Amino acid sequence: MGKRKKKSTKLADKHPPGEAGDRGDRRERIAQRKGKGADSRRESWLAAKRPVLRFVLVFAVLIGSFNVYFYVWFSKSPAFESYLHFNAQVSGAILRVFGEDARVAETSISTPRFALNIKRGCDAIQASVFFVFLVLASPLRTPLLKRVPAIIVGMALLLLINLVRIISLYYIGVYIPSAFKTMHVEIWQALFIFLPLFLWVLWVRRAMRPSVVAGDV
Repeated sequence: MGKRKKKSTKLADKHPPGEAGDRGDRRERIAQRKGKGADSRRESWLAAKRPVLRFVLVFAVLIGSFNVYFYVWFSKSPAFESYLHFNAQVSGAILRVFGEDARVAETSISTPRFALNIKRGCDAIQASVFFVFLVLASPLRTPLLKRVPAIIVGMALLLLINLVRIISLYYIGVYIPSAFKTMHVEIWQALFIFLPLFLWVLWVRRAMRPSVVAGDV
């Protein structure tokens, strides 16, 4: 009995109650520090990603609202038909410069060799608006007024390329009619998804380029 008491006393001396409590407090403090560190890392990650998330959200709201407006109302309006008729007139005039006997009736272009009808999807409006919203929603420090020239130039390029599309489809219909559907649906439509993104990337690279100050030269 006496020996057992001595052993238990020695064990109690090795691990006094106060020391065990200090270790528990130390573990709690370490756990709190880890929790604070995880929270701070999460906050810093959110702070770094916030501009990108805001860009995606703003762009999604803008393009979604426009698509509802475009498909529900604008694409069925007289203004849209007038715009398609204008594209047909300009394309017909270009074909006449190339020596084609092109006649325009509403949204149709016809010659003795081939006929085209310009419909929704061959108007470049959605591609142009897609580019405009990308520029407007971009999380750059570029002021709004400095974005306007890029918007004007980008829209003008897309509308001009759309005329190139119409003219090229006419000549494909004349010389390679079997490839007309492929070029119209698969090639040109894919290009008009890619082109706004390409122009936007060019603008972002230019906008992020540091401006040269005269004193630094």
